[in-house]
Amino acid sequence: MALQVTLYNFSKRENSTKTPLTSDTTALNLRNVNIKQECSFIEPTLLFSPDIQEGIEFNPAQFNYVFIPLWQRYYFITDWVFLNSVWECRLKVDVMGSFKSAIGDTSAYVIRSSSNFNTDIIDTFYPATSNVQISRQRMESEIYRSAFESGCFVIGIINNDNAISPRIGSVCYYALNQANMQNLMAYLFSGNIYGASNIEEIGEGLYKSLFDPFQYIVSCMWFPFPVTVPAGSGATQVTVKVGYWTITTCQGYPVKEINLEFGFHSESEIGHHPQQSTRGNYLDKAPYTRLTLYYPPFGEIPIDTEYMRFYGSGESNWLYGKVYLDFITGYADLRMSITNGYDTSSTGHADPYYTMSQRTSMVGVPIQLSKIMTDYVSLAQNGVSAVSNLFSGNISGVFSSIISGVANSFPKTGSIGSNGSFIELSEPPYLIKEYYLLADENRAEFGRPLCQVKTLSSLSGFIQCAEADHPFACTDYERREINNHLRNGFFYE
Repeated sequence: MALQVTLYNFSKRENSTKTPLTSDTTALNLRNVNIKQECSFIEPTLLFSPDIQEGIEFNPAQFNYVFIPLWQRYYFITDWVFLNSVWECRLKVDVMGSFKSAIGDTSAYVIRSSSNFNTDIIDTFYPATSNVQISRQRMESEIYRSAFESGCFVIGIINNDNAISPRIGSVCYYALNQANMQNLMAYLFSGNIYGASNIEEIGEGLYKSLFDPFQYIVSCMWFPFPVTVPAGSGATQVTVKVGYWTITTCQGYPVKEINLEFGFHSESEIGHHPQQSTRGNYLDKAPYTRLTLYYPPFGEIPIDTEYMRFYGSGESNWLYGKVYLDFITGYADLRMSITNGYDTSSTGHADPYYTMSQRTSMVGVPIQLSKIMTDYVSLAQNGVSAVSNLFSGNISGVFSSIISGVANSFPKTGSIGSNGSFIELSEPPYLIKEYYLLADENRAEFGRPLCQVKTLSSLSGFIQCAEADHPFACTDYERREINNHLRNGFFYE
């Protein structure tokens, strides 16, 4: 049987759809080439005589690729064997080149691609190195910690001042600055407090033991910031009453009149992983990025990077926190969010209600004023931990290098601060950022995650598909070979 064939000197990969151009100068078109009897269609053998071209000595080493128009297939030359004065050209079908058009028309779920990819998908194909970049970012606070002398005291006093609200039973709560607290102590320890009664009847010593004014002070908390009243509230200080005594030298704000909340935000945008712009948005998530907020007395708080978002030009991620304080008990709730900007105005981007994490801690420092003072606020706290179950998804084992975003959810755990301590209130909050760098990539050879259904001709370069059962109009061997290449990765060229 004689065939028309074209010989090429052509360089290509086995898993590539690349085929020779008709303009290749290395092509040699031959007619009436014999085919060896008893050979397969998949691996045929062609027979060439040494004088295949008149006047030119045939050199088989010049050619490594063959096209047979009758069968519409390309073949790799696997070997040249000189036998019985004839060159035997042994071939193996190139399924990728032969069925390039059918492959290009195929719609498949593409896992990886070098020309199109989704940078939000976490890719573990490349390992992280031991190189870690660590930086520290300060937090801007609406109420900053102050020195002890400029802090405020909130005291609970038993009296009959019905003008003060809220009251807990017979207890009223006042907020005093350092000067008024000193005036209160000076008055309670002075002899003036006994001047309204005739102490000669029972003696001053017995009178003091029976009418100790400190027994009317049931609690006292120090807070690390000055007394602040809401702007435009018109709040004014009132004269403090202790039991039966009105202390004209001591002025304080009723607790209801002072701010019970304040916030903080990062001094600038949180920023991105150093390789985020070139390798993918997923690097801004754990485990490649770890963010830890240190905010005494709330302790060290891991920030779940799953809340990081990727916004358009001019917007970025900011860490925002809001503290809701109970001046009576000294406890405070810290609620944090990651927003796409910080603005204190009502039209700003910050959303204090988009809470991703919440912590409770003792902010006030209990102050002992009397051995008989009853402190009914418990100062005991238990550490809280949260465990995130890990789940992962896999389709036929083909996602071995792509980690599920759910499986990578950062555990929402963290330490809680102490039960009211001057040491815990000594530093402002700050954010620790740890970035784990990836090894160098070869995108042209291994692609990046895409995970979308695509027509393969719309892509180029490296492609890896999920399915292994695409239909093709060819022999069973050829169909299986094509599907194996699609599943293991091939190059559409």
